[in-house]
Amino acid sequence: MPAPEELSAELRAIIAKTQSERRAPSIAAAVVRGGEVVWADAVGLADAEQAEDATPGHQYRIGSITKTFTAVAVMQQRAEGKLELEDRLDLHLEVPALGDLTLRRMLSHGSGLQREIPGEVWETLEFPKSTDELLATLEEAEAVLAPGERWHYSNLAFVL
Repeated sequence: MPAPEELSAELRAIIAKTQSERRAPSIAAAVVRGGEVVWADAVGLADAEQAEDATPGHQYRIGSITKTFTAVAVMQQRAEGKLELEDRLDLHLEVPALGDLTLRRMLSHGSGLQREIPGEVWETLEFPKSTDELLATLEEAEAVLAPGERWHYSNLAFVL
């Protein structure tokens, strides 16, 4: 195995080449072993308008791909016996409303919940900054269908 400095340079070259070939504004990458970050780097611009270099600490909005990670994390918790898919949301999260929805329905877009977080988050691009801020909006959330009535895409269900 190469020395850490050589490996770091090699990994940086790989992400720089990929960023260039894919014409991506930036790429951030990390190597994790035993739950510890042993290498992290970033190339490109995190904010092209401000000419701000990307760093491993930048956070990016990655949209709907987070649903895959969320579903895997929930299934891992299920495999460890920490939850069941038929559990109600309020068994795991103190919510002022919507607590009777099951995790299964939420993961399968069968909860009947409205598509987005209540409010004009996509118009303003101001999203709740904390769980408490999100939960404060739940009483405004609309159930557009009865749970299980039919499939209805819901970012809100996955956020919860």
